[in-house]
Amino acid sequence: MEPVADAISVHGLRFAYASETVLYIPEWRIASGARVFLRGASGSGKSTLLNLLCGMLRPSSGELKVLGQDLTGMGNHARDKFRARHLGVVFQQFNLIPWLTVRENIKLAAHFGSSRREWQDYLVELMQRVNLPAALLEQKAGALSIGQQQRVAVVRALINQPEILLVDEPTSALDQDNRDAFIELLLRTLDACGATLIFVSHDRSLAGHFSTQVDMAELNHAERVA
Repeated sequence: MEPVADAISVHGLRFAYASETVLYIPEWRIASGARVFLRGASGSGKSTLLNLLCGMLRPSSGELKVLGQDLTGMGNHARDKFRARHLGVVFQQFNLIPWLTVRENIKLAAHFGSSRREWQDYLVELMQRVNLPAALLEQKAGALSIGQQQRVAVVRALINQPEILLVDEPTSALDQDNRDAFIELLLRTLDACGATLIFVSHDRSLAGHFSTQVDMAELNHAERVA
């Protein structure tokens, strides 16, 4: 895919449950390579937006372009394929399969994303970048500490070299020192990978790590069109 100026471009994006509009964004653009902190309280629409961006939900109306591709015009299978190939997602609960080894968890992601390069070589490189020993690859994911699982989830999300990384509340289980260390490690890793980052959290104190801050209370106009 050719590089595009905007990683994400939104125009009149609306999502409704039944007849209730829960998300409406008139206009929003995220430049390729940006590091965005997206803050929102519970119920602000941030989870809905995240699911729209990664193709898990389909907009009720409006335009949503990700890497120049119009997700609103794609079918379910096409959106799933696009997400696996071009987007990485780090979930709040990490979503690792506990009875599989670290290598097996990451192999699944590489398989579904049809990685462009030899993923085994890139896996070793990513493990080094997030300060995890290679021996950890053969351990069961469920036996890892929370901090280790978190970094493995980042490796899994980056294994297919996605252009965009979506990170959802990844620091909620960490104390302040480990939280700040993780964010700095994540940003350094992305500097090497070149991916656009959207980091979702309710915690205002994290905003200083990011060059761009967006508040869902200002972005989401759902109440104004209800």
